[in-house]
Amino acid sequence: MQTLAANLERYLFKVSGSDEELRVLSFGITEGISQLFSIDLEIVAENDALDFEQIIGQAGALTIQQYEEEESRYLHGIISRLEQGASGKTFTTYSATVVPKIWYLMHRHNCRIFQKMSVRDIVQKILKELGMPGDEYRFVLQNDPPKREYCVQYRESEFDFISRLLEEEGIFYFFEHEENKHTLVMGDSPSAHKAIKGESQIIFHEPRPGQVADEAHIYTFNYTEEILSGKVTLKDYNFKKPALNLKGDKTADKNTDLEVYDYPGKFEEPGRGKQLAKVRLEEYQSVKKEGSGATTCTHFAAGFFFTMKKYPRDDFNKKYLLTQHQLSASQPQVLEETAGEGGSSFSSSFECIPFDVPYRPDRVTPKPVVEGSQTAIVVGPKGEEIYTNEHGQIKVQFHWD
Repeated sequence: MQTLAANLERYLFKVSGSDEELRVLSFGITEGISQLFSIDLEIVAENDALDFEQIIGQAGALTIQQYEEEESRYLHGIISRLEQGASGKTFTTYSATVVPKIWYLMHRHNCRIFQKMSVRDIVQKILKELGMPGDEYRFVLQNDPPKREYCVQYRESEFDFISRLLEEEGIFYFFEHEENKHTLVMGDSPSAHKAIKGESQIIFHEPRPGQVADEAHIYTFNYTEEILSGKVTLKDYNFKKPALNLKGDKTADKNTDLEVYDYPGKFEEPGRGKQLAKVRLEEYQSVKKEGSGATTCTHFAAGFFFTMKKYPRDDFNKKYLLTQHQLSASQPQVLEETAGEGGSSFSSSFECIPFDVPYRPDRVTPKPVVEGSQTAIVVGPKGEEIYTNEHGQIKVQFHWD
């Protein structure tokens, strides 16, 4: 826990369109690549009857003020929850939760079919339906996903649906924050990542009696390496091209005898199989080497990178991508009852991987299961009793589509 300044209000919270003076007592932030961030705030106000309807669903911005010329840190999102607590002599306490706009997709469920659309097309369509303008999200893709002939969303939330599609393609996401907006960034390569704001080269300084670091630093750091699968082989079959050997494989430098074999690989051309095998291997290998630690830097954020300097073991001094980050802070001096308890404080912990290791999201979102047989309506051109294509296949429309 690092003390920032005595009796100085460093953390500010503002609700869009509201003139209410809300003072931050404490907050905690949890964020990770391919995860929704969450900001839990404890705030106080002189108003003991805040209008919940004027706050819930509004944009909120948390500001972490910095010293002198350093740039402030902003965290922006939508207020999804507000709770009123106890009232004191002057202030009433409230707790609030701030989440990204795509959090709404967790509460929209659907059954439908997308045809001849890529994952990028599908995600854009769903974000547009949510009402997200184009400047609130962007793709940074090295490989555009191919169009899918047939893609089904079945009895699942729209958030789960796009999450599993992005995971299948090896596309991760994270968020950029500004004072008045947050941006969803979706990428598949290191080019999607930026350096943390401010000074991105962070020194390691282990706390010792009588020694104080004047600059932001890392004060604990652990490094882990483990054995993981070193080869992926995918197989499939295309009845239109029965003689075609549909196989895609990819091997790492080590542990190639630890093979992951899967069928069907969900591809119809060898080139696509090789790309998917590469993505799957990078998924397994991305957490082979991991670092974790704690820092006094307030600009650490999931999806951004930093460079560590001055660690006693020199080969650990390199560039890292932040994959997980937690930050908690308090400023008890905003309350008269606790004015003598000291100044603002915060603690920040993180997990990271070497920047030269490609990051791929884990495929953790389950795919829905269709239970049993289903009936459907056979469709086709007028005048045809039963219309089939050249393969003897019929076209049907499900009752839920």
